[in-house]
Amino acid sequence: MKTKIPALIAIASVLPLLVAMSPRPHGSYRQPVVEVSYGYVYYPEAEVYYHPQRHLYYWADGGSWRSGSRAPQRYVLRSGVNIQLDSSEPYRHHDQVRSQYPRHQGDARGPSVGVSYSYVYYPDAEVYYYPQRRVYYWNDRGTWRSGSRAPSTFVLRAGVTINLDSPEPYRHHDQVRSQHPRRQEQDRRERDQDRHDRR
Repeated sequence: MKTKIPALIAIASVLPLLVAMSPRPHGSYRQPVVEVSYGYVYYPEAEVYYHPQRHLYYWADGGSWRSGSRAPQRYVLRSGVNIQLDSSEPYRHHDQVRSQYPRHQGDARGPSVGVSYSYVYYPDAEVYYYPQRRVYYWNDRGTWRSGSRAPSTFVLRAGVTINLDSPEPYRHHDQVRSQHPRRQEQDRRERDQDRHDRR
């Protein structure tokens, strides 16, 4: 009886190796599942995707999605987020991405910007200039007008570059004026603040 124990131990140690080496039944082997993932930078404000590996941008244009090495200049690409999708065409998941990363809602600091228009604003004259179209916008007795030249009565100096979400900049004039007051108003505010600080 004592001589059978080592034999049983030897068989038990060899048995897993024999099982591993035995051929598997036909059709029992499955290919491993490989998940393909694509990394993008998504810009919620503009709803634009960027694929760093391929150096491609994707954006919507008139209901169709387009791609290119550069996004149109009308888009302001800021506050991008890194996302992973299972498609080489990110717009196929756009509804889901947009619901997860909505556009920033405008607040007192300014309008929400997706499609952006860049202007030069002259606070002292309260005049806007749109360089791409070479058009000026000014207020004439309560009515906003535009033209290739501003009236000679306006002195255009100390312009600041601003971005708005409208081709009609005067629609945001109250916000712009409060953020970029005339020099006289700015001086008055600084004097008032100085008097307040001395108290």
